[in-house]
Amino acid sequence: MYSPLGGEPEWIEIYNSSEDTINLNGWSVADVLTTSSSALINNNFFVAGRSYSVITRDTSIYNFHRVIPSKVYQLSLPSFNNDDDGVVLRDNRGAAIDSVFYNNDWGGTDGYSLERISFDAPSNLFTNWNSSIDIETSTPGRINSLTPKQFDLSIISMLFNPRYPTEGEDVLIIAQIRNNGSSAANNFSLQFFIDSDSNEVVDQLLSEHTITTLAAGDSLFVQSSFPILHLNKKILCSVKIIFPTDEDTLNNYFEKSVQPGFAEKSVLISEVMPDPDDGEPEWVEIINNSNDTINLKNWSISDVLSTPTKSFISLTDYLFAPSEFLVIAADTSFKSFHPDFTGKLIAVSFGTLSNSVDGIIIYDFRDGIIDSLLYRSSWGGAKSVSLERFSYAVSTNDSINWATCLDANSSTPGKINSLFKLPDYEKNSIVINEIMFDPDIDNSEFIELLNLSADSINVGGWKIEDLNGNFYKLAETSFFLPKEKYFILAADSLMLIKYLLTDYKYKTLAGQSSLGLVNTGEAVILKDVKGNIIDSVFYSDKWHNKNISILKNRSLERINPTISSNDPLNWSTSVSSFGATPSEQNSIFTDNLNNTANISVSPNPFSPDNDGYEDFAIINYKLSQPVAQVRIKIFDSRGRLVRTLANNLASGSNGSIVFDGLEDGGQPMRIGIYIIYLEALNDNSGVVEILKTVAVIARKL
Repeated sequence: MYSPLGGEPEWIEIYNSSEDTINLNGWSVADVLTTSSSALINNNFFVAGRSYSVITRDTSIYNFHRVIPSKVYQLSLPSFNNDDDGVVLRDNRGAAIDSVFYNNDWGGTDGYSLERISFDAPSNLFTNWNSSIDIETSTPGRINSLTPKQFDLSIISMLFNPRYPTEGEDVLIIAQIRNNGSSAANNFSLQFFIDSDSNEVVDQLLSEHTITTLAAGDSLFVQSSFPILHLNKKILCSVKIIFPTDEDTLNNYFEKSVQPGFAEKSVLISEVMPDPDDGEPEWVEIINNSNDTINLKNWSISDVLSTPTKSFISLTDYLFAPSEFLVIAADTSFKSFHPDFTGKLIAVSFGTLSNSVDGIIIYDFRDGIIDSLLYRSSWGGAKSVSLERFSYAVSTNDSINWATCLDANSSTPGKINSLFKLPDYEKNSIVINEIMFDPDIDNSEFIELLNLSADSINVGGWKIEDLNGNFYKLAETSFFLPKEKYFILAADSLMLIKYLLTDYKYKTLAGQSSLGLVNTGEAVILKDVKGNIIDSVFYSDKWHNKNISILKNRSLERINPTISSNDPLNWSTSVSSFGATPSEQNSIFTDNLNNTANISVSPNPFSPDNDGYEDFAIINYKLSQPVAQVRIKIFDSRGRLVRTLANNLASGSNGSIVFDGLEDGGQPMRIGIYIIYLEALNDNSGVVEILKTVAVIARKL
């Protein structure tokens, strides 16, 4: 032991490899570097054959080891260097009996002893030495932890179930046993004890287990048969292996205390500022998620990567009330960046948080992990904008439970999170209503949304995204879109000037030359702040009206916002004189009024002349079957098939489909009466349902 810690003295261990007892009177121990010195054993010191002995600078060595089973001799040893040095053992004639010249690359630094692996290999072979792997970091007076053994069982850990018990819970003890020997260990037993009367002596046998066999190099977990009942105080527990042929019995015993503490998730991480403004300290907000006041005395907090820095939150009584927030900041300069802050603050250095990936751990007074967070920058947050939690009922480490703060102040320390209890909006509560993907030089790309719900919707943090993950936010902070109002996401201000929308309230500009919309078509996905898909359209340039020749600077408009987003028949070219209708009802909007009959058409008559008035009709149908394949055909008054509107369309019990008044070849139908013939087949029941009605196509005279 040339590099001890904590006041442990330097020492060497020797082994009598002969069968005879040897008297070390007159023997000496010397170092080699820098100035060689020697210490002489000047009285009788007998070492039995095949046994160990320890020569130590002073007897305080006993304070650092539970048991030293060999003889210990106190000697004023030379000082062994922590980098390079040597140890020479000479007999009473001055002959060198053994020696080793070591350096710290061999091991044995920072409180670990340097252990010899085999007595048969040369003393100065560096591969024959390494750091001790014993639980005490050294093995004075007993077989080295690195020495190969035929039979050697060890207890390597003790756990409890539950891991961090609360007061009154029953607790089971779990021990992990490993076979370090070269042979299987057969027919050994394991005993679990507890301290029954708080006298720090484990005296009550809780349970005993017989293990038939454990293969060499294998390990297993063994759980006590009976629990500690109604834990209400600190209890000392121990586990002991009974194995008569074991060659190293000191690692056959393990003890550890268990005591009741606070339940996991009783305190939760609520908000994190990992990338504050220049000069602002990093901070974490926690909340008391329990119904009881919690004393945070001796609680700790730490970061996670790359080297955790763990610090006490408070070393004195600190009462934390139910539902109360506490901000833990790196220093008190936090207040100068949050002058309106009136909550509770503790200044604690808990490491440096990474902007990309890092974490926070909250420990109670037992070092029990009460809550932990491992976040990534993709979850949210930004420069001087905090990362907030949505719900205290959802797991802390669920990525969908975190997003960028929506508060106008960029964070909410000491207050309810801006994201807290945001509603889960229904699919199609807001729909994609108009797309300008091919603007002219006087215009810019835009996407128009429409709120179809019965109330205002907070679109803060919502995104328009493509399939490659490229996105634009509708709003960085909370922004409410009233019902029946339109929201415009535009690439730049050109479109605002073109459509006289500079004063329009419900808009945002991406500040880009384009939104990246592909002229031939791509996916446009609307996601809420929680990442839920609210609407999506995979538009195509083929959805344009084939009878309109110039499509540059004309948007694709949705015919009826309540009909499927991805139905090609529900989209067509804007017929507005401006080429688009941002912030207004679509020029080709068709109301869906008559949907009470089994099959109906609205409006009827309709005039598909591209004048923006009743250019489309909506066919509504109701079936007696819950699921069907639907075919819709259009016949003229002479019974000739002029259009197949749908063929094997998967449908529920009701549906709507847009009719544009065009033949299969894309030519406008003539004025007249047309028969709409719907045939529905349920594959499971074999039921065929037929519905018929008429539609009238009109034209201006």
